[in-house]
Amino acid sequence: MPLLAQIPSIDTFDRPFAMPFPVLENWLHGITGVIDILAVIVLLVGTGRFTFWLVRSELFSNTGDLRLERQNLARLELGRYILAALEVLIVADVIRTALTMQLQGLIFLAGLVVIRTAISWALDREIESLEKTRKHDAPR
Repeated sequence: MPLLAQIPSIDTFDRPFAMPFPVLENWLHGITGVIDILAVIVLLVGTGRFTFWLVRSELFSNTGDLRLERQNLARLELGRYILAALEVLIVADVIRTALTMQLQGLIFLAGLVVIRTAISWALDREIESLEKTRKHDAPR
C-alpha cells in the first residue's frame, strides 16, 4: 500500500469521532446529563438560600445598615453558588465535546468557556468587593 494512501484525507476531519466502545459513549452522555442536573441543583440551592436570607434581612433587620449588610451577605453567597454551577457546567461541556470531537463543537466549547470565564471573573470581583466591606460573618 502506498504511503500517500495511508494519510487521512481532509474530509475525515469533518466526520464525528467514532468511539471504540459505544457502551462507554452512551454512559458518558448519561453522565453529562447527570452533571447538568447537578449544576441546576446547585443553582436552585443557592437561589433558595439567597431568598431565605433576603427575606430575613427585609423582615428582621432593625437598621438600614444591618439590612444592607445582610443583603450583601446573601448576594455573596448566591455568587458563590453561581460560580460553582458554572464550573460544573464547563465540566459537562468538556466531556460532551470530547465525545463528538468535531471542530464545530470545539469552537462552541471555546466560546462557552470564554463567556463563562468572563461571568466568573465579574462575579469573583463582586464577591471580593462584598467580602472587603462586610462586617459580620456569612449567613449560616
